[in-house]
Amino acid sequence: MIAAAIVLPSLLSLVLFPEETSAYTLHSPIQIASDSDFTTANGVTRGDGTSSNPYIIEGWDIMSTATGGITIWYADAHFVVRNVYIHSGSLDSRGIVIYFANSGRVENAVISGGAYGIYTSSSNVTFVGNRISNTRCGIVSDSSANVTIVNNSISSIDYGVILGHSRTATVKDNYFANGGSGITLEDFDNATIAANTISDVTYGIHLTSSRNNSIVGNSVSPRVSNGISLEYAENTVIVGNDVSNGEYGIFTGYSNRSHVSGNSLSSNSVAGFYSYYSSEDFVENNTVRENQWGVVLNQSTAIVVHHNDFINNSMQAYDNRTSSNSWDNGYPGGGNFWSDFTGFDYLSGPRQDQAGSDGIGDTPYHLPWYGQDNYPLMAHYASKNPPVALFTIYPRDGQVATAFTADASSSIDIETPSGDLEVRWDWENDGTWDTTWLTNKTAQHQYSKPGDYSVRLQVRDADGFLNTTTRRITVWTNTATEATLTWLLIALIVVGVVLLLMFLIFRRRKSPPVQVSGTPHNGAKVSRNLRQ
Repeated sequence: MIAAAIVLPSLLSLVLFPEETSAYTLHSPIQIASDSDFTTANGVTRGDGTSSNPYIIEGWDIMSTATGGITIWYADAHFVVRNVYIHSGSLDSRGIVIYFANSGRVENAVISGGAYGIYTSSSNVTFVGNRISNTRCGIVSDSSANVTIVNNSISSIDYGVILGHSRTATVKDNYFANGGSGITLEDFDNATIAANTISDVTYGIHLTSSRNNSIVGNSVSPRVSNGISLEYAENTVIVGNDVSNGEYGIFTGYSNRSHVSGNSLSSNSVAGFYSYYSSEDFVENNTVRENQWGVVLNQSTAIVVHHNDFINNSMQAYDNRTSSNSWDNGYPGGGNFWSDFTGFDYLSGPRQDQAGSDGIGDTPYHLPWYGQDNYPLMAHYASKNPPVALFTIYPRDGQVATAFTADASSSIDIETPSGDLEVRWDWENDGTWDTTWLTNKTAQHQYSKPGDYSVRLQVRDADGFLNTTTRRITVWTNTATEATLTWLLIALIVVGVVLLLMFLIFRRRKSPPVQVSGTPHNGAKVSRNLRQ
């Protein structure tokens, strides 16, 4: 029975993935515990571990174990795992595990079954073009930094991608389907989640206790209970997403300073946008169409809602806080377009008491319970969106001699292709741009003095709209130079002390004797030499 239980998963994998088995060579699980373990016996096919010639592990068919089908620990060498097929030998097995590595890449791997497809706790790792299915977790990155997850297909899982307890990641152009959640962030800073396709999951994109993250241009539809949801999150940019045919389009709970703009929120059975005990959100330029509730502000404060199109929602909007929120942008900016507004536009001016129409209704649009739009728009608000400026900088701190690399390729615009966006850099954030407008999104800079610097990026789209963001880095004195000067100073002091002692000894030996004469009590004459 035990033998049958062991063989059965392998037989199932042959049935489920018949095209995979013929393309690979059987290999036992690979365990690499240091750079010295990158050997032919451990599946390395070529390479020397340098950035230009990384170790390559490829072409293997591996049945995974609880420790991993391919496990790499404590690796400073550059390596690439690619074109491998890893399938589960048990429910607790792991496909690829990477701990404490500094420069690794996994590409075009096929991973099926087990607890984890890919698990990492490392820095500067990239996962691209992989297919992961029938696992509990697709890709998990815990306590990692500078992680890139691009163009992967993850399906039939409980959790697609989990990023936890760290900073700086890009999750872009991935496909998620049939599972508990698509993308989850917990206690994470500075992630860019862009252009992913997510369907048939309970949570599309979920952030908790996270800060300074951007969710841009994703498609979350259909049959997604919670499209984009935030809990205890701060400074989140949610721009240009299509969230439809679920329950909640965008949900913010106990969160602050979310910027929700340019999204299409339609046909959700509860609400297009729902804010619960949150504050200081900006909700603008969204299309909110045919939801049960359009926008709900439940116990939330200091929320600004303007320049949105509310179209045929069963209940357009709801606000239960008196005078705490704003549903327009004043005059002449105006408020929102409401498909059920029955007012007229014969007058103009801040009080709508002057002759002549101005595109703004002459009477306010009243919300049920509390709140009103003082300047409802008579026509759809058809404004284009500005770009979203995003960039990473590596390393985040370094010496005076360090070449810092800034990469703005994650910047995005709804109307303008990413390749056509232009960027420019201000390396000290002193108000003077250090580069001209460039379509190349990467640049390098070295600082001549130590200190804390704010790097500023500005992005321009094809319509001339601008967006700006900053990142902070720390530059310290070159420690090697500083150490050299310190040891040189110590050496000079030691040499000086030695020379001084030698001088004093030499002087004592050359001094003439001093004659000391005296008459003892017995009257005898004595004479003796004393050395100084």
